[in-house]
Amino acid sequence: MDKRSEKYQEVDLDTFQFWPGETCGCISSIGTIMNKEELRIMRGLHAEHWRPISPRSKFSSLYWTPLERGEGGEGEGHGASTDSVRRKPFATTLTDGLQTFQGQTHYHRPRTSKICLSQVMAFVIAALMVAWAPSVVGFNVDLKTAVVHEGPRDSMFGYAVAQHIDQSTNWVLIGAPKAQTSQAEIVRGGAVFRCKTDRARSCQEMPFDEDGNNVRYVPAINDYVPIEDKSNQWFGSTIQSSGENGVIVACAPRYVYFSDKLDKREPIGACYVARTSTTKYEKFSPCRSGGSGFNNQGYCQAGVSAALSKDGSRLLIGAPGSWYWQGQLFNYDTSDNRRIFAQTPEGQPDEDDTYMGYASAVGEFDGNSTFEEYVVGIPKGANSTGMVEIYTQNMTVIGSLRGEQIGSYFGSALAVLDVNADREDDIVVGAPFFGNVKGDEYESGRVYIYYQTKKVR
Repeated sequence: MDKRSEKYQEVDLDTFQFWPGETCGCISSIGTIMNKEELRIMRGLHAEHWRPISPRSKFSSLYWTPLERGEGGEGEGHGASTDSVRRKPFATTLTDGLQTFQGQTHYHRPRTSKICLSQVMAFVIAALMVAWAPSVVGFNVDLKTAVVHEGPRDSMFGYAVAQHIDQSTNWVLIGAPKAQTSQAEIVRGGAVFRCKTDRARSCQEMPFDEDGNNVRYVPAINDYVPIEDKSNQWFGSTIQSSGENGVIVACAPRYVYFSDKLDKREPIGACYVARTSTTKYEKFSPCRSGGSGFNNQGYCQAGVSAALSKDGSRLLIGAPGSWYWQGQLFNYDTSDNRRIFAQTPEGQPDEDDTYMGYASAVGEFDGNSTFEEYVVGIPKGANSTGMVEIYTQNMTVIGSLRGEQIGSYFGSALAVLDVNADREDDIVVGAPFFGNVKGDEYESGRVYIYYQTKKVR
């Protein structure tokens, strides 16, 4: 249990996994009723090629791995009761076999070099079309008349994107973290553009910050000197919107402050929030008032990630560089004069270099609909296998997910959405450096979908 937890509650999530290229493998789930005929057919496929491996986390389904030639047999790891077998229709559309272990029933596809990502995705699309046929009428991508937007040269236009609706007008928010702006004496500070969704090359730069570096008068030299450096701050590398007529946040994680004594250059990061109709802008830089140095908050790089509640009243800023890169989370009440509602404390030394706050998202996971919970990536946590934690608004941990492989960067990319249309938020986690080392396929990557099957009450 995380040492910061006041009460650890289990969120019931189910795992579905994609393996790209020729590393495709298991698919496991727990679900509803299967009849005896389906059981007979499924158990006859590849059943002799599997053995169980214990689950790695409270939130993961049971994993399976193929037996080597000559190992095991029909009587090893099998024996599911045909009267109590359960499945999810969506998951079993994709599976070839069935096993039971420790009282749970799992369905799985043998790991094989004949299965590739494109085949898995084809199965996924087909399953979704069948399962949700009443609400699905078709999916078309018009390649010939695509709306194309372009940014300034060498600006990294498109590094981050978000959708936003303001006064019934649809916009695409696009970050260009190396754009040159009109800010005085600022070199490539970065910019955010809002672009029409129905007209190409119709982008406008949003005026989050039009000022150059702030200065301070120093009596000793009888002159004004800068107290910050906005050049190369990568503004626009993080963008989020709370929704229609809501709040927009854009961040510059490489923003540098010169410390109170002007004797240090510290990359503390900063975020800017735009209110309705984007006419009011506010700056949030939580580590500016913190301790100096990398042993404190001097290198926190706030804004590497950010997440907004659906009503825009709460803002989470991830700062993965605090306290020897343990990372830190700041939860703001944006309606209360930029007050920090809650924040995470410094952890133990074994949490150094874990990067809490590298990625973040928002969703509903505890049954209390007043405010959503935060899902936070810690890609070097759990002994470098990576982990994801679910936080309440007061920064209490109520659940965690763990990666499988050292160095996979599990948790470096996150999304929260209702994948299977059951009105429950699900979690999608990226592990881009996951590799099939036995097959000499390094950094092929892996994506996990954790289904929420019930809320904690």
